[in-house]
Amino acid sequence: MIVHCSLWKFKDQVSSTQIDDIVRGYRDLGAKIPGVRAIQVGRDCRGLAGNHDIAALIFFDDIEGYQAYVDNQDHLDYAFGVLIPNIEGLDKRAAVQFEIPEEMAELISAMAMPKEPDRGYEGQGAG
Repeated sequence: MIVHCSLWKFKDQVSSTQIDDIVRGYRDLGAKIPGVRAIQVGRDCRGLAGNHDIAALIFFDDIEGYQAYVDNQDHLDYAFGVLIPNIEGLDKRAAVQFEIPEEMAELISAMAMPKEPDRGYEGQGAG
């Protein structure tokens, strides 16, 4: 299993409500993209100086699934139309992809949000 982790720090003028909308949209994106096994997106719950505002964990069966996500037009539209315009610069985004052992894949996948559109997120905590 491959996990894509991305962290995003938004411009100061991006409101809390806008961040909630971004989180919701990011979560919903997972249902649109083949190869996404599960997705979890949440806000920073501590609010410590220097922390990023949101984190996304996206789970794929293999590196091919991740590459399909990278190349997917819905992903590109969301990244370049919503995420990137709301950060000061690309240095306010961090990402890493890593492989987890197969014996951990089912446990981690069960803990992650299912690949379906959000149905009740209220913008509370880390989600």
